[in-house]
Amino acid sequence: MMPLSTQGEPSPPAPFVPLRGNNLALDLVNTEHLHRRKSRDLLQDVAQLQAWWNVVCVERPEGELARELAGSVQWNEPLWEQVREFRWALRDLFTAVATGTPLPSPALIQLNNVLANGYPVLQWRPEQGVISTYQTRDEAQGGILLPIALAAARLLQEGEHTRVRACPNCIGLFYDTSKSGTRKWCSERCMGRARSREYYQATKRAHLAEARGT
Repeated sequence: MMPLSTQGEPSPPAPFVPLRGNNLALDLVNTEHLHRRKSRDLLQDVAQLQAWWNVVCVERPEGELARELAGSVQWNEPLWEQVREFRWALRDLFTAVATGTPLPSPALIQLNNVLANGYPVLQWRPEQGVISTYQTRDEAQGGILLPIALAAARLLQEGEHTRVRACPNCIGLFYDTSKSGTRKWCSERCMGRARSREYYQATKRAHLAEARGT
């Protein structure tokens, strides 16, 4: 596990990657990916975790629940460590889904442990009437972990597993929402980089073949 800085200085901002997993659980997995064939972690410290979560609260369907539970969250190193450990478990789970292999028991247990800390409740709101939402028994960390776990559970139960894919360019995971269901890359950027490499390799092979023929 990567330690936090001990110098009182925050880690330099990591280049932000848009939420492109089409599911919050996959978005968390994708905060660790390959960039130009080198590993990149977007959650290097608590500040980066909080910055990423602020985007989640705006852009993801779970954002409303995330905002409701965020008030009691303790943004500290233990939370940061738990989120990163949960990220590894989710990568194991959805890599298994993407490859059609059995779900690893330790990762599934970790997901269930997070889900067990949440419970459904009914609330009345003047503008909506009675609504169903969730609370968490772990106020310090559950406000972050529970929305992610619920997204993971929903994808495992309701999603088409054959549409969970691993991007061959960046190892990111995504849920293919295209009509044809044949999407290969997580983003147009990754597609462009992969095709550029393919073009470069093809051109190189052609030049080598031409040189051998002369």
